[in-house]
Formats: sequence, structure tokens, C-alpha cells
Amino acid sequence: MPYATLSDLIVAIGEPELILLTDRINDPPSAVDAAVVAKALDAANAMVDSYIMGSGRYELPLPSVPDMLRDTACDIALYKLHGVAMPEVIALKYRDALSYLRDVQAGRALLQGVAQGKPETAGLVYFTPGERVFTRGSRV
Repeated sequence: MPYATLSDLIVAIGEPELILLTDRINDPPSAVDAAVVAKALDAANAMVDSYIMGSGRYELPLPSVPDMLRDTACDIALYKLHGVAMPEVIALKYRDALSYLRDVQAGRALLQGVAQGKPETAGLVYFTPGERVFTRGSRV
């Protein structure tokens, strides 16, 4: 399931900025390269999926994409698009995105508007008492 799309990235940073990040053919850059964007979005969406699946709390695909998850996927995709010449604000947003995904995975943050599909059972012990085998008067 795509958490972020090309149109989400355009809304997040604007088309002129996205053109500068993706058009690696034309000089000066003049068009968004959809293949470059798709590669970054695929990587971001796969990363988000891995954290959600790792939580064991949600069944994929999600019925809807919460805004926070969409923004997180956009931040990851933008990080992937920047390469080595990365502004500090993009690196900070990427670290924040990973921190949020770790919180979702650990159960410290919940996905708004998405029901948890699997019950939390980690760390629980189930005990069923059996019948008594020995009594005071029994002989071995």
C-alpha cells in the first residue's frame, strides 16, 4: 500500500523543488522525473511497511493512511532524493520519521484511525492449572 504518492510530495515541498531534486537529464531542470520519485517512494513505503509489520499490531494493507504516516513516508522519500548534498532539516526530519516508526513498532505511538488488528500478547504468560498428582497420603 502506498503511504505517500507523487502528489503528496508536491504538496509537501512544491513542484519546483521536486523538479530540482529529480530531473537529472535536462539542464536546467524542467520536469519531475516520475521514475526517480517512484524509486524513492517505493523505498519509503517499504520501510514504513517493515516497521508496521514488525509491530504485530496492525494488519496490512491498512484500510486508510493516517496523515502522520503519509508525512513520515514523504520525509523518508525526500531524504532518499537528496543524496549527499542534504540540508540538515531533511536529515532531522528523517531521524524524526524513524523515531516515530520505532514508537509505532514498540506500541508507544498508535496509528490514528486504524484499529489494531492483532492483540498484544508479548510478555504475557498463560497458565492453566492441572490436576493434582500427589497428595499427602499417596505412595510412590
